[in-house]
Amino acid sequence: MRVSAILSALLACGLGAATPSKRQPGPSHPLLEWSEPPPTPQLIPAFQAKIDWDLDNNHTIQTPSGLRCSWWSREGYWYDAEGRRFGEILRANDDGIVTDGTTPGTRYLELLITYVVRLDDGYWAYVTHTGGAIVRQYQNGVVRVETDSPTYSWLNRIDFVAPGSFNGTEVMTVNHYFPNPDNLPNGLPGTAPNATRIG
Repeated sequence: MRVSAILSALLACGLGAATPSKRQPGPSHPLLEWSEPPPTPQLIPAFQAKIDWDLDNNHTIQTPSGLRCSWWSREGYWYDAEGRRFGEILRANDDGIVTDGTTPGTRYLELLITYVVRLDDGYWAYVTHTGGAIVRQYQNGVVRVETDSPTYSWLNRIDFVAPGSFNGTEVMTVNHYFPNPDNLPNGLPGTAPNATRIG
């Protein structure tokens, strides 16, 4: 009798006795419930960066975080959406972590780019560019700019969407877009009547 009771208990455990599932509570406020996303906005170009990277002259350093590569630029410029040059890129470098790819020459790179731009009004801008890339092919990232330039103060209030590509050369073209084209920042050239638009 005792053996049969033990066997019955083991059998019940083996079959996995059903336990009531615990459901997560729903949102406490109706606005926290899922809603239909808005239509995809059309990205508005803000400016373009062209950087000549010295890809074959780099340092690779094994660190506890992984294989870190450091690249430097030779030359670079900023252009507005109409093609007018309004900044020169100085001292650009990328110190990202590189992981092996599946094909030779296609390795994933964590973008950690910082550089300085001399703007055409004589002021300076400090730029951080983060994201990910396939080495020598393309990259996707976000760009943040800091400057005390009165002319380009609007750059401080935007995190730009910044895809780029090499197109088979060492020159990377990075197009910068406004992330919220329906809500552009105040002070942006082109938002006031008869203003000259930069982007």
